[in-house]
Amino acid sequence: MRFQQLKQDPNNVLKNKLVKAGKNWIVISSLSIASGLFLMNSITVKADTAPNSTPITQDQVQQPTATSNEQPQSTPSTSTPEETTAPVKADVPDQIADSDLTSNQEGGITKLNTNQLEAEQVPENEPINLKGNPTITEPTPTDEQLGNQPDNKSDFTVPKDNIANGGGSTYSTSLWYISNNGTLHIGPGTLQGGGMYTDKPWRDNDDDIKEISLDGKVEATMNPSINVTPGIFRYFGDMKNLTTVKGLNNLDLSKCPDISLLFCHDPKLVNIDVSQLDVSAVTNMDSIFEYDSSLTNLDLSNWDTRNTVNMGGLISYNTSLETITLPKNTSNVKYFELMFAGDSNLSNIDLSNLDTGNALDITGMFADLPKLKSLSFPKSFTTDKVVNMGFVFENDTSLKNIDISNFNMIKAAGPNTDGYGVSLFEGTDLDSITLGPQNDFNNKDLPLVVPSSKADQWVNIGNGTKENPEANLSFTTGNDSENSTIADLYDGSGKNGVEIFIPFGKKTIPTVPAAHFIENIYLNGNLLPNPTKYDVEIPKDGPITPGSVTEPKIDPTWKIDPSQINLVLPDSSADPIKYDQLKEALGDKDVSLTNLVAAILNGRIQDKDVYTLNMYYTGKEPVKTPDTNPNPAHHSTSHNNHNHGNKPVDNIQTKQINQTIATYSDKDNVPLYFRTDDNLMKLLDNQELSHGTDWFTNEQMTINNESYFQVATDEWVKSGQVYPYTAISENIQTNSDSAKRLYTAEGKLVMERELAPNSVWFTDQLVTINNVKYYRVSTNEFVKASDVSEY
Repeated sequence: MRFQQLKQDPNNVLKNKLVKAGKNWIVISSLSIASGLFLMNSITVKADTAPNSTPITQDQVQQPTATSNEQPQSTPSTSTPEETTAPVKADVPDQIADSDLTSNQEGGITKLNTNQLEAEQVPENEPINLKGNPTITEPTPTDEQLGNQPDNKSDFTVPKDNIANGGGSTYSTSLWYISNNGTLHIGPGTLQGGGMYTDKPWRDNDDDIKEISLDGKVEATMNPSINVTPGIFRYFGDMKNLTTVKGLNNLDLSKCPDISLLFCHDPKLVNIDVSQLDVSAVTNMDSIFEYDSSLTNLDLSNWDTRNTVNMGGLISYNTSLETITLPKNTSNVKYFELMFAGDSNLSNIDLSNLDTGNALDITGMFADLPKLKSLSFPKSFTTDKVVNMGFVFENDTSLKNIDISNFNMIKAAGPNTDGYGVSLFEGTDLDSITLGPQNDFNNKDLPLVVPSSKADQWVNIGNGTKENPEANLSFTTGNDSENSTIADLYDGSGKNGVEIFIPFGKKTIPTVPAAHFIENIYLNGNLLPNPTKYDVEIPKDGPITPGSVTEPKIDPTWKIDPSQINLVLPDSSADPIKYDQLKEALGDKDVSLTNLVAAILNGRIQDKDVYTLNMYYTGKEPVKTPDTNPNPAHHSTSHNNHNHGNKPVDNIQTKQINQTIATYSDKDNVPLYFRTDDNLMKLLDNQELSHGTDWFTNEQMTINNESYFQVATDEWVKSGQVYPYTAISENIQTNSDSAKRLYTAEGKLVMERELAPNSVWFTDQLVTINNVKYYRVSTNEFVKASDVSEY
């Protein structure tokens, strides 16, 4: 803890010295004034360890302020067995009891119990009286603890005028400070690692740091009391204003096997020379340069990585990276997952130095590289031991030709692996793919798909040409069990050799449900049951035709009420189109569902657009036919408030809406309810909505303060068990300042994933969660609208 400044004289300072006298240690306490020594007395104590104590370390000490007529004090040097000096400022009591003198765990260096130091003062020019002679037994301090620390005596000094400073503790002897221009200076000595990024000493000032300078030899070490692998985890990461790192040749990593995330999340970092950084003792390089979105090139060719085991995410999600030069020896690396993933500006990767002979995991290794045009795998790129290879080439939209004929997939297709499944080539549009006898796609739970926009099937060239292939082997471009799949040809048995496959033949134009049209009929202001619904199938490429629309039956005696007729558009924030506007748009045609569908399809529509036509009539109510069907799904939808002795119905409110809703993908299926003649909501037997599914609702009802959405004729779901959304089809781009966090549909933070800066994503839903707008980018992952822009 820091001691409070003496009130009598700001230049007074309490000093404790520890000197050796035979087998004992002597504490020399002195109250000194800048101009000279005032009082000194000594006590002989034996080295021992006392509980509940904390050593006074140099980074916990405030330096005394020298006046203009005095020489500034020199920087504290590393403690030795002969002399340990800790200058402090303190409110010192008149009397200090025996119990006030304790020992730390590092070998008997004494300190004061400071519980009463703030409350009491030392009268001016009065000596400090230490009562008694407390005896402390073995163990004595070890040479390693007090005598073998790297020499911290150098020309490195900490200026008085700085943003922050620290260091000089038992295991972290390097002094450091952040200058007023934003440079983090680190002096010679040791830099103690920890098990968490929160252990880095300058964490509270990350945003102030623009440059890092290692101004002397710095040895990365570990506090032996911390039972984790020695490392400086994330020590230079998460600095949003850092642009330059200098002096990495001074960083000694010989006792530091873990440098994972060392420079991660530094979005402005552009100048860093790692060529002289000795990493020969490092085993863990996980995500060292992750999310450094301003780096344009990186040269790791001088790195000695013979002992490295983990390179997962080493240079991932660097959206400006154009060139990367890899280390020469990676034969012991087991983990390559996401190594280059998300480097969206990278068009070429030289893999000639890469040895994957011991690799176990290459998941997503080359994923999300939209500018990558080709990949050439050397003989040293083998996958004999790989068990996880999902997502390897996912979303590499510019990749045209790939040869994986030497990929041994036997272990990856076995039990207890993630396989590869539909995601190995998802998001690609290849011109050719070369397969070989060691390829094994026989994973029935995760059938592989090699998509193509050019044809419905892949055929081998064989003895033919691209224009006229032999085509004696073929597999579907989709997950179509009725046709031959890639697993039928390459199942690890070696029945087929090396073959080049190309997409060939016609391409069937798939259709997707697009515009949903609904016509609600209101009679005398009341909504009639069974609204008319019509779904238009939109081809992804080709003309759109309305098909046959079934019109609702209207009593010829009813009269139309133009004043209330309206069309609700997919954009729920837009005002409904009124009757006069519809008539003008339709010309001489009547306002009807058939004419409306035809008119809208002539314009621009998108997948999942919903249009609701609300038609209003006045006239005689139809005679109600008694319901004799015991099926509860067809109970009357009358809103009359009859009650036959059941739970009283205090209030019923209904509202016409035009809304798409979805069930939560991470929750159980959702039960359905029906409304009884008594206006009570009862569970439907054996009927429910599957989790992770989309539905349309045109009515919201509240009964006894419980809200429901209608999803079918007299079938309702509780509004709290679904979430509303607006269906869209857009591309969005994350803002460039930092990685963007993801949230679930319930607004919970996703801990293990985030979106890279400047990355582009497809979104199909716009939702509002706790009054904040989000875009959906995955099944149950949403990004804040404020963190992205339309692309």
